[in-house]
Amino acid sequence: MKSDAVYVFDADGVLIEPWGFAQALEHDYGIAPQTTRPFFQGPFLDCLIGQADLTRVIGPYLDEWGWPHSVEELITLWLTSENQPQAEVLSHVASIRHKGGFCALASNQEQRRARFIEQEMFHGLFDRFYFSCDLGVAKPQREYFQTIAEDLDVAPERIHFWDDTQQHVDGARQCGWNAYFYSGPDSLSVSNEH
Repeated sequence: MKSDAVYVFDADGVLIEPWGFAQALEHDYGIAPQTTRPFFQGPFLDCLIGQADLTRVIGPYLDEWGWPHSVEELITLWLTSENQPQAEVLSHVASIRHKGGFCALASNQEQRRARFIEQEMFHGLFDRFYFSCDLGVAKPQREYFQTIAEDLDVAPERIHFWDDTQQHVDGARQCGWNAYFYSGPDSLSVSNEH
């Protein structure tokens, strides 16, 4: 490990501006969040832990939503509309790494978007990527945080973690991580102290 501390960042809501996909669906296609919620709070959860393929499980829902195009076109819209990196946060990450710090991204994601984030959005910008679809477990489950700490081979108290979901912050703290609720770039100030 390059430094005494390890810095771990959530993706959506921290590194990436959230809700772009939901806004695009509603604005451009009249598909409201309450229409898609049963899917994203149901079958999609299996996609997040690598137990289901998004392209196979989402199909039956598209007619209900009134989506006029193919599954692939929906996924393309999702990836492009959620591709809005937070410049200030990335600047913090770059500063930490420039000083020799170790930075990782840890996010609940399904396979397609995980690969897009890793290879297209943030390639070379992080030392390591941890996605729920690869780990087989999702935040805020204890095993998620334990698996990452074991892979990093560091004591939990050396890990600093930012997430915009309080349950995830609480889950990380229960595993001994220094976890912070992300409410904007100012909440990253602790990373400047190391």
